[in-house]
Amino acid sequence: MRKTKVLCKIYDMQCNDMVEPIGIDSPIIMFSWKLESDISNIYQKSWRIKVWDEDEIM
Repeated sequence: MRKTKVLCKIYDMQCNDMVEPIGIDSPIIMFSWKLESDISNIYQKSWRIKVWDEDEIM
């Protein structure tokens, strides 16, 4: 079976319903985004989010 290359784009990223939050003062943080693709009926089945302090080395 040959794998097909699919172009996907993530857009409209938000954190706690804010587009560009500066500091989050909440013990619960929610991330959201939308996915656009060049084919129909595509979905995301996994993800990884890395969060760090700008003073720390990643």
